[in-house]
Amino acid sequence: MHRFFVEKLQKSESLITLTNASEIHHLVDVLAVKKGGEVGLFDGKGSEAIGKISFIEKNKILISVESFSCNAPQSATTVVLACALPKRHKFETIIEKTTELGVDEIIPLQTARTEVLLTGQRKTKKELRFHTVAVNAAKQCLRRWVPLIHPISDISTILSIPSPDHLFLVGALRKPRLSIFEALEKNKNFRKITILIGPEGDFTPTEMAAMIKHNAVPISLGEHTLKVDTAAITSIASIKNFLNWRQETATT
Repeated sequence: MHRFFVEKLQKSESLITLTNASEIHHLVDVLAVKKGGEVGLFDGKGSEAIGKISFIEKNKILISVESFSCNAPQSATTVVLACALPKRHKFETIIEKTTELGVDEIIPLQTARTEVLLTGQRKTKKELRFHTVAVNAAKQCLRRWVPLIHPISDISTILSIPSPDHLFLVGALRKPRLSIFEALEKNKNFRKITILIGPEGDFTPTEMAAMIKHNAVPISLGEHTLKVDTAAITSIASIKNFLNWRQETATT
C-alpha cells in the first residue's frame, strides 16, 4: 500500500483532504491510483491513517478514513546529526540514509572550511528541499516520524544548545580520540546525542577547541579517513546500533 504525507492528522477526522501538489502528482500521474483505491497517510509526527479515495480532481483528493493510529513513541534517546554541507547533492543522500537509520534531527552546518556557502533565496530553497527529502525517505522506509531539519547553522549555534543529559561527539581526524563505541559506553547518562561531522579537511583547530571546551568528545569512526557523507551515515548507524544493543541487554 502506498503512503502519502499530510501536514496534520486528527483522530476526529473521517475525511482527509490531500492538497499537496507533489503528492497528488505522485498518486494520480505516477501511481495511477483510482477512486476507491486504498492508501496510507502519515503526518510525520507519529500518526497514521488508512483510507480509500472518495474524490479526485486536479488540485484536491478526498480520502475517507477507515482506521487511525496515533502518537507512536520516538526512541528514548534523541539522536542529532550536525553535519557540514558537502558539495553537489551529497547532503540529500545523507538526509535520506540517516532518516532510514532513525536519526531524529539533522542540522546542516556551515563551517570555516565548508565549500558550500548558501545565503538568501538559495538557502531558503535548499532548506525546503532538505525537508522534502526527509519526508520522502520516511515514506519509503515506513517510518512514522520525519526528522526535524534545522535551518543551516554554524558551530556557535550548536554550542549554544544546553548540555545537561546531552552527549556531544565530534568526528576527529587527529588524536587523542576514542572510538565511537568507547565514547558511548563511557558516557552513559544521556538522553540526547549530537554527533558533529566536519567538512573535507576537518574542523579548524579553533572550532575543535571550542567544541572540546563545550565537553564534546573527539571520536574516531574507524581506521580509515571517511568522506563527509560516509562519515555521517556511519556515525548514525553506529549510534543507533549501540542504543539498540543497550536496550536489548537491559531487557534480558
